[in-house]
Amino acid sequence: MHRLCVRPAHLLALALAVILAGLAVLPSPGRPEVSTAEAAPSQEVWFAPYPYGMVGAPWQASFGSVDFKNLFTPRASWATASSRTGVFQFYQNWLLNVSAADLRTEVRDLARRGMRIAVESSALTPDATCGLGVEGFQPDPAANTLKALKNVKDATGAVALVVLAEPVSFGTAYDGPNACRWTPIEVASRVATYVAAVRAVYPSVKFGSTEADWTPVASVAAFADAFAAATGGPLAFIHWDADWQRRTDWPQRARSMETEAENRGIPFGMIYFGNPDDTLDVAWLQHAAEHMAVYETLGQGSPSHAVFQSWHKFPQRTMPDASTSSFANLIVRYFNPRTALTLGLSGSTATGVLKKQNQFLGYRAFSSQTVNVSIKPLDGPGRYYEYTIIGTVPPDATGAALGVRMNIECGCNGVGEFSLYEARYQESNGANKVPNPVFSDGLNSWGTFGDIAITTAPSDRGAGTMLRASVGPSQAGGLNSTVFAVSPGKTYQVTFSANVAPSSIGSGYFAVMFAVASGERRPTVPLEAPLTTVKATTNGFGNYSAALPAPLPPAYELTASYAGTPAIWAAYARQLAGGPAVVASATAAPSEGMTLDCRLPGAEDSGDARGRAATLCRPPR
Repeated sequence: MHRLCVRPAHLLALALAVILAGLAVLPSPGRPEVSTAEAAPSQEVWFAPYPYGMVGAPWQASFGSVDFKNLFTPRASWATASSRTGVFQFYQNWLLNVSAADLRTEVRDLARRGMRIAVESSALTPDATCGLGVEGFQPDPAANTLKALKNVKDATGAVALVVLAEPVSFGTAYDGPNACRWTPIEVASRVATYVAAVRAVYPSVKFGSTEADWTPVASVAAFADAFAAATGGPLAFIHWDADWQRRTDWPQRARSMETEAENRGIPFGMIYFGNPDDTLDVAWLQHAAEHMAVYETLGQGSPSHAVFQSWHKFPQRTMPDASTSSFANLIVRYFNPRTALTLGLSGSTATGVLKKQNQFLGYRAFSSQTVNVSIKPLDGPGRYYEYTIIGTVPPDATGAALGVRMNIECGCNGVGEFSLYEARYQESNGANKVPNPVFSDGLNSWGTFGDIAITTAPSDRGAGTMLRASVGPSQAGGLNSTVFAVSPGKTYQVTFSANVAPSSIGSGYFAVMFAVASGERRPTVPLEAPLTTVKATTNGFGNYSAALPAPLPPAYELTASYAGTPAIWAAYARQLAGGPAVVASATAAPSEGMTLDCRLPGAEDSGDARGRAATLCRPPR
């Protein structure tokens, strides 16, 4: 599912810290952690912008880069970015529908720039029992891919690489409508049939796979082994599609997948993109830059491929690469100077050093810069906070509901507990449209499902009523309000006034669910305890010092962050303090079968954001 909302600025710090919570190895309490990156990245760059006007899902008619076709002219203003790009990746639907003249221009320009051509394609065939309308499947996939490859050949070019569109994610892990639930070995066998058909005509084409974050790493590794056995050679690459918005452990899982790929001699690629609910090019690009900085600094990732790809409405401009609001600039930014940040704790004072990469002198002190130090409680009672989502009502929305998901429809598994005092949905600062928003009438106008415990009780904040919910790691379920009317195109604000227990990290999210013609849109905010953030400024030696406010939680995680600029990488560092530290969710992988059918009543399945049919309420790409 691809959501169209934007988080308010005050949630940015929360989003940054949330994605750090699940890294593979937590530092011991009292030990500082340093984040750095290699001086000069050696990764191969892939570029895959979404072409404006490409045949896709109905709600995607205005998605993509409006200047896509302008990339392929000799004077196109992305000379720096293109000189650093090794592979240009097309969507199969573009190659099947673009005019022969336009494709000839594109192919010849890429050859002039020395780029190889890749195409992303679904490789699985639906049958009478499963796969119909599911991403990763298409009728007669080999025939469609062969047609796309022939179109490129007729345009005097050649496709070097075929990107398999998440065959394990949707052939094995997906558990929504029309799920197949095949083993990774069965998926590999079916993919091998597709590969053989394509290679019979184009024997030199190499095949790699893109997989989604909510897929168990072990399943992808098993598929890679079975693919090698079935086709006589390894995957050419594995690209990872991280879920930064709803998975707290995405850096850990990505690093684990990178290790599994390395152990098999398979190049690993991270797909760097913004948030699907961003509403401006600059916001999308800034989030993409943050994701790449987190993974390659604090996450200690070193992907063989850096894949810059979009299937969202943004960015709408690919050029010029000198502009910080263009997609190509993100490639330029990838090669900018990097930073290094340390974090230590002395009593109740956080200290550290920020350094910036210098081409000739290595890392040097970086003075007069702002460092944010955030405190995330890991246990204790939590505190009251207003979790907010702001956006624009989708143009085809017919209604909406507010809800909560715990250990379901998120690929997550953990302990969760919260108290909810009020749920609000307002358009243009108007009246609250949520029925029974403060639970004065118990659970009337609210529906529950699953085996989580949901009750109402007298509020612990004074007069009134509150809703209490809790879930264990072996339980799952959710809560929905009654559907209410919305106004397409209006600005909305959703607020959940709640106290979320710190132990709830990664157990689920609050959501607004819009019923739309193509299925559902679901902007979310994670079930996480709120952060407390203090600012510090580096001195002439790059040192910073931040006094932490009292009282401090019994156990907490400190995150220091330097935001970076379009010309300089961001930096992150982390430290555990207090004890015993409890991180309740970040290491558990989802089971092979996950319940992902999150449609509102009456919603229908439709095409996914990459132009293929899919259930839109799956975890976001």
